[in-house]
Parts: sequence; C-alpha cells; structure tokens
Amino acid sequence: MKRPLIISILCIIGFIGTIVTPFALLSSTPISPVSGLPQSAPLPIWYIVVSFIFAIGYLFALIEMWRMKKRGVEFYTILLVLEYVIGFASGFATINGLVISV
Repeated sequence: MKRPLIISILCIIGFIGTIVTPFALLSSTPISPVSGLPQSAPLPIWYIVVSFIFAIGYLFALIEMWRMKKRGVEFYTILLVLEYVIGFASGFATINGLVISV
C-alpha cells in the first residue's frame, strides 16, 4: 500500500519535533503550545522526565504511522489525550492555549 502524502508530511514534521523536544526540555523551555507557564519559569524535573517519556512514545507512534499501522494513530491519540490531561491537572496547560494551538 502506498503511503498518502499527508501522512508522510505529518510524520516528517513529527520526527523533527521528537528530535527537537529533548533539546528544548534540557534548556527548560516550555515547548507545548498549550503551556500556561511564563517563558522564564523553570520546568520541574518530573515534568521533564514525563515529557521525555512522551517523546519516546510519540516517536514509536510516528514510526507505526509511517509503516501505515492503525495502532500508530491510536497510540498517538492516546498519548496526546494523556499529555493534555497531565498538563491541565498540573497547571501547565490552559484552555486558551489549547484553542490557540488548534
């Protein structure tokens, strides 16, 4: 089965994002567009660790989408919802940020 162009584009953008994520986290810069933190506020260590775990999960999901597996889309969606729930529960995300990021 030939991969549609839109999936190729989205996966390539996602691969770039998963490469940039560790560098942004190590510089303690909020990288999420839904983040409600001021840019100068340092990120807690637990949030950095959780974000690394999510980045690895996103990479796995993107690889599965690249291979045209349905579970890649399902896993990506689950990770996205979990990331938003953790962000809202811990105060790192706001509704305004969620609306603006869409």
